[in-house]
Amino acid sequence: MGDEIKEECGVSGVYLKDQSKPSTEVPFNLVHLNLRHQHRGQRSTGINVYNPYGNSPLVSHKDLGLVSEVFKIRNREEFDRIIMGCAGTAGIGHTRYSTSGKRKDYEAMKNEVQPFERRHGRLSKRFSLAFNGNLTNYEELYDELKGMGFWMDTKVDTEILMHYMAFYTKKSMEISQEGNKPEMFDVVEKIMKKFDGAYNVVSMFADGELLAFRDPRGFHPLFLGENEKMYAIASESSALDSIGIEKYEIILPGEAVKINGNGLERKRLMIEPERLCHFEAVYFMRADSKLNGLEVRAMRNNLGRRLAREEPLRGRLDNEYLVVPAPKAAIPAAEGFANELGLKYSMAIDKAEDLRGFINDSEERKDIMSTVYIIYESDIRGKKIILIDDSIVRGETSKQLISDLRKKGALEVHLRLTEPPIKHPCWYGIDYPTRKELIANLSKENLEEEIAKTIGADSVHFQTLDGMVEALGIPRDNLCLACLTGKYPTHHGQKKADNHQ
Repeated sequence: MGDEIKEECGVSGVYLKDQSKPSTEVPFNLVHLNLRHQHRGQRSTGINVYNPYGNSPLVSHKDLGLVSEVFKIRNREEFDRIIMGCAGTAGIGHTRYSTSGKRKDYEAMKNEVQPFERRHGRLSKRFSLAFNGNLTNYEELYDELKGMGFWMDTKVDTEILMHYMAFYTKKSMEISQEGNKPEMFDVVEKIMKKFDGAYNVVSMFADGELLAFRDPRGFHPLFLGENEKMYAIASESSALDSIGIEKYEIILPGEAVKINGNGLERKRLMIEPERLCHFEAVYFMRADSKLNGLEVRAMRNNLGRRLAREEPLRGRLDNEYLVVPAPKAAIPAAEGFANELGLKYSMAIDKAEDLRGFINDSEERKDIMSTVYIIYESDIRGKKIILIDDSIVRGETSKQLISDLRKKGALEVHLRLTEPPIKHPCWYGIDYPTRKELIANLSKENLEEEIAKTIGADSVHFQTLDGMVEALGIPRDNLCLACLTGKYPTHHGQKKADNHQ
């Protein structure tokens, strides 16, 4: 179930076309973009703003907590004070759940809140950055930096990136006779050749330049848009919609975008076979975001319809059967499933709070499962429930929900998954448990029967791989399916998997 999966982060950027004076529009829009990315990371959030007219060219506000908590959104006076203090002409934002550097110490966790800022006396060497993804060659990069005399204050990918960006910038300036800031596309190209894995990056320089780039495989989406007032960058298209930007397009894999006083410049620096994470469409992205011009909600509805065509109970279905989605990503799939089979549909399970259990440890997950889910007995009692969900990982939440449905009077509970069995870890920014924790490794012969027995379901049925690919409408060769197939699209990703056996 998606609730048990940890995601990477959400990143954003805003650059005003009028750079003549600082404006509260920058932090206000960044906070709004962070709110739209809240589902991608609920541990911490922050913004870093460029203000050449203030005491410091780069100003940050960041902390552990939800966007509403960190920016005091429910306290208008405090919120206004924060926004006024972060007025500027450009900036970047971030929401985070850590996929590396996971530690329980509060001060250590606070030290890892993004955006990171690299301080330096020369504006051309001073910058902030926010990172989304996971580096599969992190250990090698870490050891190399240590060997060059760098000291790491954290164990997160973002600091590795920050040091390499600073290192390549310095090297390029040493080569340049003028000693000026180098062409940042050249610096990014060096980084792309060095790094293995998934990464979306936004960076704000103290000379006013905004930089963004996406890894050559394009594991996770990154969008660029503009209106009459600003350029903006976001992990999801719906975030851009929310700040009044209707004109946008996806940043291509291996492409970098630079925005400064000369305007917008784009350059594709590396071309590799695209491998978009299929789970972005299945679960992580907001339903009102778009991929390949198609709304994610429509993709999920297709997943449900495709799953229904393979329904094992066909021929036995009657009015006692009720289709119920596990909230919230599975709602469109459940609608499609019910419509395809002509079954009744009910939102009989709800969430008391819009929290995702995947961002927490085992104890916190138990607390969430016992308090967040609400089941409406009037809909359930005396019915045979077909429970639709996107995926199953450990099986903890599925087991709890099935038990609760039975307590509320369900005669039968059948679990249907729009995702094929997840059998392998992900090294590209989605933090699945270890291979031995994955419930899909329970059996090699009668997997669906074994899982049904373990979680207390009357039956379990998974979407086929072909069915999922067909429903998403994206060519199989353009998708990362590593967690399903065990075949990883990058060298270090496959190396980590082979060593993880």
